[in-house]
Amino acid sequence: MVLEVRLLGGFSVRIDGREIPAAAWSQRRAAELVKLLALMPGHRATREQLIEILWSTLDPAAGAANLHKAAHYARVALSSAEAVVLRGGSVAFAPDGEVVVDASEFERAADAAVAADSRSACRRAASLYAGELLPDDRYADWAAGTRERLRDRYLALLRAGELWDRLLIEEPGDEQANREMIRAYVAAGDRAAALRQYRRLVESGTRPGQETISLYEQLTVGPAAVAPMLAATALVGRHAELRQARVAWESAARGHGTTLLLRGDAGIGKTRMAEELLVEAARAGWSTLRGTAHEDQGGLPYAPITEALDRLLENRPELVLTIAERDQAGLAVVTTGVS
Repeated sequence: MVLEVRLLGGFSVRIDGREIPAAAWSQRRAAELVKLLALMPGHRATREQLIEILWSTLDPAAGAANLHKAAHYARVALSSAEAVVLRGGSVAFAPDGEVVVDASEFERAADAAVAADSRSACRRAASLYAGELLPDDRYADWAAGTRERLRDRYLALLRAGELWDRLLIEEPGDEQANREMIRAYVAAGDRAAALRQYRRLVESGTRPGQETISLYEQLTVGPAAVAPMLAATALVGRHAELRQARVAWESAARGHGTTLLLRGDAGIGKTRMAEELLVEAARAGWSTLRGTAHEDQGGLPYAPITEALDRLLENRPELVLTIAERDQAGLAVVTTGVS
């Protein structure tokens, strides 16, 4: 008799190739007894062990009675009197047959892959992990330790096998996995996907280390989008105002954004000074934007901002991906370049 027990991703049993229907496990304790024995070394345990795990709140006599009842229903479900055998002080699962448990097969493959220090072997072993151990028994204390151990083995295999996309399914905030996915997207020429991956890392709550930040900074470096310039005329004076403006954008370069407002009577040179600032910023490698308020657009909200952002995003559309998704939604309100 060959019993194949599936514990990863769910519970099922096959006897000599025939799957036991789920309806056969109507007695929950019978199923739990089989699961426990499948996980035990040698697929056997003492009566006291099983009673302590499954019926710890009962007195020994009541616990023993429940154990006998669970064993009976397990034999009925498996249609075999030899499936669960009570002898003396021990309980054995198919002692005269062959028991194959997927969780044990996974652990053996994981051990061999790690010992071989082989990426391909780690990938093959990882493919045997069909899901967490006994998800329907997620809150059972007796399964928690084994579940955590198997999951840790699986994550280690994914890392050793460089299966970064699958590792991120389990651990979205894993920095190394995110960083390697960013590099893979860059190698494929998909900078937008690389930026999205970085954004997902940040939004997972993980604080990126310097290596990841440097990688992100390389992604955001690109040709500056320069606002169109008006015909230049000489700027007379305004040295103090220009110094103040330079202080403002140097502060912005350190991450402290600000707003600089030029105010004064018509004809005193506000536009010319703004042009000078645009020229200096462009020379320094900054992207510059220009938006103009027109009388015929008086009823259009944010018209100058929309004009400025549309020009920028036409030249550097990937910059949208460097801001959080919630801010992208706000940007979509005032520009046609974000959907």
